[in-house]
Amino acid sequence: MSYEAGYTAGRDAAYAEIYTTLDDLDHPRHCDGCRPCEVIKSVLEWMMQGMSRRLSQEEFYTLARVLKSAEGNAMAEWSESPGTS
Repeated sequence: MSYEAGYTAGRDAAYAEIYTTLDDLDHPRHCDGCRPCEVIKSVLEWMMQGMSRRLSQEEFYTLARVLKSAEGNAMAEWSESPGTS
């Protein structure tokens, strides 16, 4: 296998692992801090830092409240799902 083919295969495998983590609704419940979750967390932190520089303080607080509400809704929905423990 050539260097380019190996590099592409490795890169594609990493992206596939991240997408699999994103698509698995049960993943957060069973995760102990896997590499894909750490990458996702880093991206979200980077995004929020960038947005905090571009939004007014009021806009940023509004965004934070919306995200907190969405998190609460998702957690409530997750806890009501069949098969959760």
